Amino acid sequence: MTQKDKWSDYWQTESAAGEVFVDKNGEKHKALGEFWRHCLDSHPEGTSIVDLASGAGSIFADLSRSKQFDLHAADLSPEALSKLKERLPQVQTKVCSASALPYSDGTFDIVVSQFGIEYAGQAGFIEAARVVKKGGYIHVLCHIEDGYIDSKNKSELHGAQLVKELAFIEKAIAVTDASFQQNQALLKKTFDQFVAVEPLLADYVNNSTQGIHHHLYHGFKTLFIKREAYSKQDILSWLEGMQKQVDESIIRLSEMRKAASSADDMKEITSKLTAMGMKELKCEPFLLPDHQLPVAWYLSSTK
Repeated sequence: MTQKDKWSDYWQTESAAGEVFVDKNGEKHKALGEFWRHCLDSHPEGTSIVDLASGAGSIFADLSRSKQFDLHAADLSPEALSKLKERLPQVQTKVCSASALPYSDGTFDIVVSQFGIEYAGQAGFIEAARVVKKGGYIHVLCHIEDGYIDSKNKSELHGAQLVKELAFIEKAIAVTDASFQQNQALLKKTFDQFVAVEPLLADYVNNSTQGIHHHLYHGFKTLFIKREAYSKQDILSWLEGMQKQVDESIIRLSEMRKAASSADDMKEITSKLTAMGMKELKCEPFLLPDHQLPVAWYLSSTK
């Protein structure tokens, strides 16, 4: 499966918002909107801005003056851009990788990206510097290694991988199937196999309360206890659906962790941007008062 296929699958099932960084209520974090308004709203009417690896348009959706700008968005996923166009019809879109942009040198006044450009590696940052005009600006928020998001992803990825390692869903399917049959020997066998792994996942769920592993464990526990209220097929279909979600979570979370940049990574990127003529380079952790760990790297520069 290509990176384009992975993200297209993600956007086919994701809401229009598709936010990586949300508040405790699961809503888009207000701090991001405030950040982008601070960066962009003061620029004059007609300013050309491109969002690289834009997703469904999280950055542009929060601009109070979005209709006064010449907005463009580039993303690998046609599904993401389709959702963006539904929200913001005035945005001109291109389906492409951030590592190979179909724009001429010096096309845009401002280049932005939020949790996206880093998936293209260093080539994404180099392309950003190429397509920004002389005198223009780059503003990027990108994943930071061992920051708030990456640490959360690490915990959720381990939980999803643990589900696979324990064959938890396969054992849950077996014990569910046996529980609807009149075969006590089979039920005892499958139940013993299930309870041999259940405490291992339960222990991790108690210490890591977010992620697909948490939803799976508590969902199946409820279904199995109340199984007389459901058909066998209802429970098995739910478990099969969860298996697909676990597999997809492992792929997505692995990609996000791989994209998270260390201080050395960002030092190398800023060095390459300097060599391309970028000036006033700033690269620092993006901090918020209610988070002990940084949320992202904030990289900004002029040309």
